[in-house]
Amino acid sequence: MKRVICLCLTISLLGLTGCTTGSPRSRGSLSDAMDKARDDHEGSREVPDDPDPWWERDDDDDYYPDNDDPYTGDTAGDPYNGPLELALRYGDSLGGSPYFSRQRGLEIALGFEGEGLVDLLVYGGIHSLETDKHHPVYLSIGQSALLLNAGLEGRLYPFRGMTFFSPYAGARIGGIYMTWSFENPLTAGGDTIFSDTVGGLSLGVCAGVDLLHTDHLRLGLQLNPEAYLFSGETGEGFENDYFGAQGFVRVTMEGGIIF
Repeated sequence: MKRVICLCLTISLLGLTGCTTGSPRSRGSLSDAMDKARDDHEGSREVPDDPDPWWERDDDDDYYPDNDDPYTGDTAGDPYNGPLELALRYGDSLGGSPYFSRQRGLEIALGFEGEGLVDLLVYGGIHSLETDKHHPVYLSIGQSALLLNAGLEGRLYPFRGMTFFSPYAGARIGGIYMTWSFENPLTAGGDTIFSDTVGGLSLGVCAGVDLLHTDHLRLGLQLNPEAYLFSGETGEGFENDYFGAQGFVRVTMEGGIIF
C-alpha cells in the first residue's frame, strides 16, 4: 500500500510541475492583453514581444541530470492487493469566482481502499467555465474557458462498515490548467496570439455520503468547496496580473465499480 501511495504522489507532483506555464518571451501584462482583445478597444492590438532576461530562462537539461530516476528503491514487495475502484463523477457549481459564474465538468477517479478508515483517489477531469457577463472578462474572452485538473483526494470514513448512507470527509490537492480564446487576436512581433493558457494549484475540502457502498458498487453525492491559485505567467508570456485566487463550491454525483 505504501508503494502505491508513493507512486501516486510522484505522478501527482509531476502533474503539478507540468501545469505551470511560462514562455521564453515577455509580452507585458495579461490585463493589458485582455483590454486590447475587447471588441470596444480602439487602437492597436499589438503587445510587447521581448525575450526574457537570461537569468529567468529555464534549463531543464541541467535540472534533470542524466539517469536520474525520481522513484528508486526495491520494486519487489509491498504490493497492493486490496480492492480498486473506477469512478465517474459529474459536478455543477452552486457559486463561484468573480470571473466565472458556473463550472460544470466530468472527472474520472481511481480509488485505493486504505488500511483503516482512509481511502485515496487519483482523479483527473475536464470542466467548462462560463464567464460572468457582468465581469470585464466576458468582453475579452467571450462566453467560456476550459479547465483541466488532476490530483489526489483523501477520504476519511468514520463508519467504514455502513452499506447505506455512509458519510465521509476529506481533502483534495491537484494541478490545474486553464485555457481560453481571446475575443480578438493579438499581435506580438511576427506572431498572432489567438488563445492563451495559465496553470496553477487547486486546494479543496470535500464532504459527502455514499448512498450505496457494497463490495462491487458505489453511488454517492459530494459537496466540494475548492480554491484555484494561478501561476504568475501565462503560456504566451504575459505576466498574470489578471486572474487572482478564485474558487467554486460544486455538487458532484458519483458512481463507481469496485473490483
